[in-house]
Amino acid sequence: MADRVLPIVRKLMVCREALWRSDDETNNVWKWQLTQPLSVVWFPPGVKGNFDLKNLWVYGQFAGAVGKFDLFLKMQLIELNPATGAEFVRKEINIKRDTVHLDFENFHPLEPRDYTFEMAMVPFDVPGTYRFSVWTIFYTENSDHLQLPGETADLVVLDGSEGL
Repeated sequence: MADRVLPIVRKLMVCREALWRSDDETNNVWKWQLTQPLSVVWFPPGVKGNFDLKNLWVYGQFAGAVGKFDLFLKMQLIELNPATGAEFVRKEINIKRDTVHLDFENFHPLEPRDYTFEMAMVPFDVPGTYRFSVWTIFYTENSDHLQLPGETADLVVLDGSEGL
């Protein structure tokens, strides 16, 4: 068996909050409780950009890995090319986040591992589609990091005049 096999992102979800809670105190079972999964949000009324959200969480479920990995979250503003319809990264967003260490050595490769990434003062400069993806520190000839295969999570942000 290989020493290291990259994890696959099975699920990735943006939410307002994630709490690690005891599901069953008698059996000491703990699970993530996710609050308000998000796919579309609005700036506050009258705000059209340059808004920092105090806290935002991204929940991830990973599987298929062998070895130890340092994972981190990336946030990008995505746009569509009007001529071709192809997506492109308009801007890499600098977010305050930590690199997390996940060890898959004592897990079956098909057994999922859950983790959440907490972000503080998340900047939304303009309305648009913001994509979150999970990356790992992985040295190749061209880079020192690599995006994990699997799901990404998109969050559509609308200006305050478009809200209900």
